[in-house]
Amino acid sequence: MSLLMRDLTDPEVDAAIKREGLEAYPVAWDGVAVIVNPASPVEQLSRTELGEIYSGATKDWAPLGWKRGGEIIALTAGPKWGIFAYLEQTLLNSGPYAKTIYAPPTEAEAVEVVATRANAIACVSRPFAEQAGARVRILRVSQALGLPYIPLNRETLMTRTYPLLRTISIATSAKPAATASNFINFTTGMDGQRIVARHGYVPAAVPIEIIRTSEGAP
Repeated sequence: MSLLMRDLTDPEVDAAIKREGLEAYPVAWDGVAVIVNPASPVEQLSRTELGEIYSGATKDWAPLGWKRGGEIIALTAGPKWGIFAYLEQTLLNSGPYAKTIYAPPTEAEAVEVVATRANAIACVSRPFAEQAGARVRILRVSQALGLPYIPLNRETLMTRTYPLLRTISIATSAKPAATASNFINFTTGMDGQRIVARHGYVPAAVPIEIIRTSEGAP
């Protein structure tokens, strides 16, 4: 049994099936936050522009609307974390990162660099971005150039309209052990999904209903 923080590639699925089969049970949705330093005037970016940053095609802030921004310092967490492979799949179409991309050991370290460097940008899990508070700013993101820019908040996660979403799943063999089945049943049940919500993620295994208050917030 393992925790998947991204979609499996086709070769990975094929290999798992050849060994003993594979089952994946979605338990949560995580929004990937695009964060910049509060000194940056940039408010929004498209997935296309993010891909160009992380591939190295765009190295300066000027084409993105910040004429005096200078060189872009782009970061993500290191290769052992799921978000590294997620961005590789989602923004780079499984192509390579630019050699100039910084990949510190943890997402917390990536957040710290953005909080202290005006020209830095990073993609991190939503809880890390929110824990940083006013030390960083979360950008709106569009699916592609010319499409609406969507803020990252609880409603856009629940409705799955935010463009950078990743599924968190539990993966097991096709015939998991009884202990694994019991854990999956708990995690995907109401009690487990409440824990998922309490830690800042969106439950993926139970229906979600959005109720608006008189102020219009969900």
